[in-house]
Amino acid sequence: MKQGIKRTLFAISGTLVALNVIAQWTSINVPTKNNLNSISLPEENYGWIVGDKGTMLYLDKDSWVSYPAVTDQNLYSVCLLNESDGWAVGSRGTILQLKDKSWIKASSPTRQDLYSVTFSAAGIGYAAGNNGTFLCYRNGIWEKAEPFVPG
Repeated sequence: MKQGIKRTLFAISGTLVALNVIAQWTSINVPTKNNLNSISLPEENYGWIVGDKGTMLYLDKDSWVSYPAVTDQNLYSVCLLNESDGWAVGSRGTILQLKDKSWIKASSPTRQDLYSVTFSAAGIGYAAGNNGTFLCYRNGIWEKAEPFVPG
């Protein structure tokens, strides 16, 4: 009986050790000291990171590479729809669009900080930010969504 309990405990402890080894976070070198605020990885070998002072990094094979600054504003959120289409939002109403693997500034209906951006499967976009700011993207235009939610 004692031998059976010892085997069971040994098997459980071995499983826990194996799980502990698998679930480790590791540090990855990136070419910036700026704060990094959001990451989007639609595929294992493709993705973008955005951060303070307009920092944008993209995954090139196994390493992160700096992308030339499109803005000097802090970027708080990034959402990729596929390899050549995506969005990033940030301070002072900054909205950037990824078109054909290049980031460009998009027109914004607000100067409030935007902290989050996402898109539905139907291609409708939403961004949220300071003071109840809520934007909707339809038919190629970002607009303030109604009703306005204070605070």
